[in-house]
Amino acid sequence: MIKNKILIIGSGKDIQRTFKFIFNNHEIKTIGFRYAWKNHKKINKTNKILLSGFDYNMCSMKYLDFLTYIKNYYKFILNIKKKMRCVICGIYRPKY
Repeated sequence: MIKNKILIIGSGKDIQRTFKFIFNNHEIKTIGFRYAWKNHKKINKTNKILLSGFDYNMCSMKYLDFLTYIKNYYKFILNIKKKMRCVICGIYRPKY
């Protein structure tokens, strides 16, 4: 089996354990979502990027600020998409 380089963006332990289990025969690197958001130009090319995260600040944003955040999130995905062959997005829904 050919080992792929996989980058997991997100620091949730459940997500990391799940993806590490699924892709256990591959070369895996993890970075936090906030780091990736601020430093997306530093992300190296890779075979797959697994994107997972939840920004709690979204819960208290005003509507127009939320729309701006969604636009910026979309641009973020487009920027990191240039550095991979495949992206998998997973959303973590927090328990309240």
